[in-house]
Amino acid sequence: MNGPTARSLNVPLLFLDEGEYGAMLIRDSNDGPAAVETESIVLKHSDSLVIELIGGGFIARFSRK
Repeated sequence: MNGPTARSLNVPLLFLDEGEYGAMLIRDSNDGPAAVETESIVLKHSDSLVIELIGGGFIARFSRK
């Protein structure tokens, strides 16, 4: 996801099958226009992801645990 306008998105993860998924999240950083932050978390079907776009982009990669 990307876009020039800052906004917050709430994405339900209902598209995932049952079970746990490792998620690698890459998002904008406040440290500069080319800076990113990475995070690894565990998510499941019933979770939602809150994505804060601050004028750049967001990437999520899910892998089944």
